[in-house]
Amino acid sequence: MKKSILIIIGCLLLSYSSIAGDTLSLSISGKYLVQADDNFKEVYGNSVFIPEIKADINVLKNLYLWVGFGMSTSIGTTFPDLNEDIEFKQNIISGGIGYRIRVSKKTYFLLEAGTAYFNCKETAFDMEVKSSALGYRIAGGLNLYLGKIVFAQLSGGYMSATDDAAGEEVKLGGAFASFGLGFQF
Repeated sequence: MKKSILIIIGCLLLSYSSIAGDTLSLSISGKYLVQADDNFKEVYGNSVFIPEIKADINVLKNLYLWVGFGMSTSIGTTFPDLNEDIEFKQNIISGGIGYRIRVSKKTYFLLEAGTAYFNCKETAFDMEVKSSALGYRIAGGLNLYLGKIVFAQLSGGYMSATDDAAGEEVKLGGAFASFGLGFQF
């Protein structure tokens, strides 16, 4: 289902770009996420690496719509007295609106706000606990053009959602910093 939605969004972005001209950007980035949930930190550590693909398309001069997909897997150990492996997988689909303004010949500043859908699964002792929640994502950063169509992207922000999994409140997301490489068509 999620793959189908991403494929449809991608096709819409590509078809719109053929009408709108040089307005489509695609990027791949690595996101370093500092988890907001204290229980997560205790089992898996403070942070997680999330690879992300992202597409954006201009709708006005400086405004654009964006959509992204990231995923990660974390392996931890249950509390010391049990010492069993535990696995946490998460997929994050996000999208929203952004504002991009040129600050020099090859540098653009950007601000983004939108939603983030977290789909998570934790596996331990041959049991699975699933959670999913819709939250928000805000970010700011820079696009540094390395050529006519290639750019490096540095960004930071925060994304968050809350869910009730197995009778306990779970905080999904946290503060992040990312570095990526993109192409503008």
